[in-house]
Amino acid sequence: MLNRFLSGGLTCYEFNKHNDNRGFFFESYGKELIKNLKTGNKFVQDNISYSKKNVLRGFHYQKDPQEQLIYLIKGKIQIVFIDINKKSKTFLKKKEFLISEKSNLIFYMKKGISSAFLALGNENIIGYKVSKFYNYRNEAGFSYLSKFANVKWKSKKLIIGEKDKKNMELDINEL
Repeated sequence: MLNRFLSGGLTCYEFNKHNDNRGFFFESYGKELIKNLKTGNKFVQDNISYSKKNVLRGFHYQKDPQEQLIYLIKGKIQIVFIDINKKSKTFLKKKEFLISEKSNLIFYMKKGISSAFLALGNENIIGYKVSKFYNYRNEAGFSYLSKFANVKWKSKKLIIGEKDKKNMELDINEL
């Protein structure tokens, strides 16, 4: 199953997970996925994020935009995507998902999409691939309470990192 959102800037792909009495196996990246998503892109870095329950990881992006492939390995999260591409028909629109490890979804974000997530499971592991190497000089973000995002987070006991506490309202002139 393949669904596109936010003027095609966000694609959601349902993958096959093989479960048995030992656990599970799924392919997070390969030729079939590249063909289905039409990425035409080679990712240069893989990252893993571990978050405890109620951890909120705010809206981040790179000023030199990159593409990302995101998937939940373990847990349950509320994930929100916002189109921050000024040239897009869906500029500042959002798409929100509540997913668990049983959802079997991979999200492909084109350049110009920002995301944030709230960890709702006791242990949450997210894998993601990026099309450019991390560069702290290009790092940017905006408040998880942004009026543009207008997200109703599914917890009142948010655990927020220092960087996300310092992020301000989105300044669309800086995009």
